[in-house]
Amino acid sequence: MGETKLNPAQREAVEHVDGPLLVLAGAGSGKTGVITRRIARLVKLGHKPETILAVSFTNKAAAEMAERMVPLIGAENTKKLWLSTFHSFGVRFLHEENRHLGYDGRFVIFDQGDVTGLIRELMREIAPDRNLDLQSIVSRISLWKNAFVMPEDVKPSDFEYDAVAREIYPRYQAALARMHAVDFDDLVVAPVRILQDNERVREKWRNRFRFLMIDEFQDTNKSQLELVRLLANEQHNIAVVGDDDQSIYGWRGAEVGNILDFERLFPGTRVVKLELNYRSRSPILDVANAAIGQSRGKRHGKTLRSVKGDGPKVRMVALGDSGEEAKFVGREIRELNKGGEASPDGRPHPYKSIAVLYRSNQTAKILEEELRLGGIPYRVFGGTQFFDRKEVKDLVAYLRVVDNPRDELSLRRILDVPPRGVGEGSLAKVEALRTRKGLTLERALREASFGNDIPERGRRGLQQLFQTIDDAR
Repeated sequence: MGETKLNPAQREAVEHVDGPLLVLAGAGSGKTGVITRRIARLVKLGHKPETILAVSFTNKAAAEMAERMVPLIGAENTKKLWLSTFHSFGVRFLHEENRHLGYDGRFVIFDQGDVTGLIRELMREIAPDRNLDLQSIVSRISLWKNAFVMPEDVKPSDFEYDAVAREIYPRYQAALARMHAVDFDDLVVAPVRILQDNERVREKWRNRFRFLMIDEFQDTNKSQLELVRLLANEQHNIAVVGDDDQSIYGWRGAEVGNILDFERLFPGTRVVKLELNYRSRSPILDVANAAIGQSRGKRHGKTLRSVKGDGPKVRMVALGDSGEEAKFVGREIRELNKGGEASPDGRPHPYKSIAVLYRSNQTAKILEEELRLGGIPYRVFGGTQFFDRKEVKDLVAYLRVVDNPRDELSLRRILDVPPRGVGEGSLAKVEALRTRKGLTLERALREASFGNDIPERGRRGLQQLFQTIDDAR
C-alpha cells in the first residue's frame, strides 16, 4: 500500500504523531498497512527506530510486520525496531531484568505441557482422591494470572474447582520459583510486577520507548493492559489498533473493556475509524453489519463498506447438529466437484481446490468420518507441532536439566527415558530420602544412585544418567 493510496482515514492514522490514538479497524480495512506506514513515517521524521515498540498477538503477525517494514525503512532500521508479541517482549525484558526475579541470572520457561505436569503433581499432593478435571484447574490459574490476580488475592469459594485451584496456586508459584522457572502467563505478569515495584526500572523502560503501538487491542487482558500503562511515557504516545466487534477471546481472559474504555484510560485520545473493506464484497459485509448491529452490549459504532462492490448473495443454512453439518459439507463438496448446484459458475472443481475450515478437533473428527464414508479424498493440515512431539520434548528436557539443575520437572521427565529401572516405587523412596534430608531432587537422586534405597538396575541407570549430564555440563 503506497502512501499515495491511503484513504483519508488511513492517512489520518498514519500521520498522527503525539498523544494517544485509537484506530478502530474493521475486518479487511488495511490495518497492518496503517501500522507499518505509521512506523515508517515516524522513522522518516527522525525518530530512532529503537525507541518504537510495536506489539502483535502472534509471532506470525510480528514476522509479517517486520517483512513489510524492510522495503519502507531498510533492513538495518527494521532490526532496531522492537517488533514482538507481548510474551516475546516479556522474555527480552526478563533477560535484562532477571535479577529482580530473585533468581541467580538464569530462568527456564515452562510450556503448557510442563505446566500441566507440575499442576498434576501438586493435585496428587493436595487432592489425591478427588476426580477433578486437570485442565480446569490449569485454566483457572491461568485466568487469574491474566486478570492480574495474585495467589494472595484469590477469594475463597465454595465451588470445588475454585477451592482446589486456590489452594494449588501459591504452591504452584512456589514450585516455579524453586526451579527458577516462569510459565507463559508470567512472561507478562512478572514484568508488570517488576515495573510496579521498582521506580528506577520503570523510568528506564519508559524512557527507552517514545512510541508504543499495540495491534488487536480488543484481545488484551488485564495484565497486558497494565504492562502497556506502565510502559507508556508522560506524553502517552500510545497507538492501539483493534475492533471491539471482533473480540472473541473472553474465555481465555481477554477484556473487551480495554478497547471500549481506552479514551477514559488515556484522556485526549484521537479516534480514527477504518470502515472501508478491501477484502469482501457488499453482500458479505451487509450480513456482517446486520449481525453485529444486533449486539446489546456497549460497542464503538461503525459500518463496513466494500470497495469491491456487489457480488453473490450469502447463503445461510441452519442445521440441527454437527452430524447434519458434516453430511451437508460432504454433499456440497460432491456438488462442487461435479459442477452441480453448489458450484457458483456451474463448472466442476477439483477436490484440491476446496477447503473446509473448522473450529475444534471434535468437529474435525466428525467431518473426516463423513468424508471417508463419501469417498472424498482429503488432507488435514496442522496436527502436532514440532516442539510438541514427545521425542523433541524429551531432548529439550535433557538440555534444560544440563542448563538448570533446579528444573525438577524436566528431571522427572528424563528419569526413565530411555528406561533405566527408575519406576514409581523407586521415585517414592527417593522422595522420602529427599524429605528426610532436605535435599533437592537432583541431590537426592545422586545419593540414591550410590545407596541401598532403590534396586541395583535403577542405581546403575541413575549413575549413567548423571554421568551424561555431568559430561554435558
